[in-house]
Amino acid sequence: MTRRAGLLATCTLLAAAALAGEEKLRRTEIIVGGVPVTMVEYEGRTYRTISAADLAGKRLAGQPCCVEGKYKEYVGDRLYLFDVDASFPVASALVRDIRPGDNVFLAGRVRARGRGAVLTVSVVIKLGSDTEVFERRFARCRAEGRAEALIELGRWIKRAKERSTRLDFREFERYDAMRARALRGGLALLEAKLDGKDAEGFYRLGLRTLELVNDEAAATRLFLRATAADPEHGSSTQRLAAAGYVRHGDAWVTAAERDRLVEEEKERREAARLAAGKAHQAALESARRMASNNAAQRMWIELELAKAEKPEESLLSSLGGNKVLTENRLHVLELAARLPGKDAVGVLVAGSRDAERVVRARAVDLLAVRPEPEARAALGAAARENEDEVTALRAVEALAWANDRPARMALAELLKTKKKPVAAAARAALVKLRGGPLEGVEAWRAWAGTGGGE
Repeated sequence: MTRRAGLLATCTLLAAAALAGEEKLRRTEIIVGGVPVTMVEYEGRTYRTISAADLAGKRLAGQPCCVEGKYKEYVGDRLYLFDVDASFPVASALVRDIRPGDNVFLAGRVRARGRGAVLTVSVVIKLGSDTEVFERRFARCRAEGRAEALIELGRWIKRAKERSTRLDFREFERYDAMRARALRGGLALLEAKLDGKDAEGFYRLGLRTLELVNDEAAATRLFLRATAADPEHGSSTQRLAAAGYVRHGDAWVTAAERDRLVEEEKERREAARLAAGKAHQAALESARRMASNNAAQRMWIELELAKAEKPEESLLSSLGGNKVLTENRLHVLELAARLPGKDAVGVLVAGSRDAERVVRARAVDLLAVRPEPEARAALGAAARENEDEVTALRAVEALAWANDRPARMALAELLKTKKKPVAAAARAALVKLRGGPLEGVEAWRAWAGTGGGE
């Protein structure tokens, strides 16, 4: 018993040491020659993060550099990492407590050798487990808005899973869930940074969405945003046509939506005929309400917003108009996302209750990237109250992606809903986030209330 207690104490000390080492590393990103480079500060010295390819020449000779990876073995005086085509000279005393499969940080100075260079290591820090490293980097990258770093984190956790030989099925699912969180988080940040008129940007992001997460629905939404910015964007229109969309005016819509728009146009023409004998101001107001022309509607929405004292009320009014085209209701949501704090959340909540599924889905996505606790509450309400099961389940996914304390609390509350698919999805999300099940709603509330710890 004493021996086991000693072993547990040793493991606890090693884990604490790994976490302490990781906490001492301070990472920043700079641009060098148009390329982002990660710099790491440790104990007053700054190191440039490199790859094995950087050691093929001598351009970094004399510079302090670092590399991170998964420890493979130590042979002679050389340390080897998995999937890294280089070895690193290091004193044996520095690797005494390192075991195969550990995540490590190596730092030192690059020395010229032959036709290339070698990183002579003087600092070895054992990092935390794959999950600990992932969660810490995920939180930091999302807080700093580093989209590409999140995507690279998703690739990293995939490689970590492939190199692990002792994972059971549930752990494999946990690694897959972490990968999806990182990739989708990076894609969401990239989308948020795009200019609304950048058709090519939305198209390329759609292709990247297919490449990284193979999500046809998410990619189609991005292709629709591309055609909203440029109705003649050929690559996007080809993708939409292949997915069964048809062109109506300047917009690409489903066949059912096209039929609805045609009917609205008939109503507009009839309303215009009836209004012909009215005063000019009344006719103008009627045209505003009944207009189905995309450009005219959008111009009116933006003019109303520009002169409004309370922007959120103007956008709520535009969103609630039953003659406002789907693409323009989506535009209202994008305008709302730029508002500060609760003003944005109120409009997005209204969008999550829209009659069109594509509008509801976009509102849920935008709520997911908002930091306010009210946004998490709104997602929980959408999951409980929305009659459309697809939208409700999308709200559950958004809460799982957010994975902060309010989001986990909202997921725990959803376990009580009478909507069985929603409750099941919430439970599955919580199990993935925790890495294992708990019994009963109160146990899940307690776990979520402690910040997601064990």
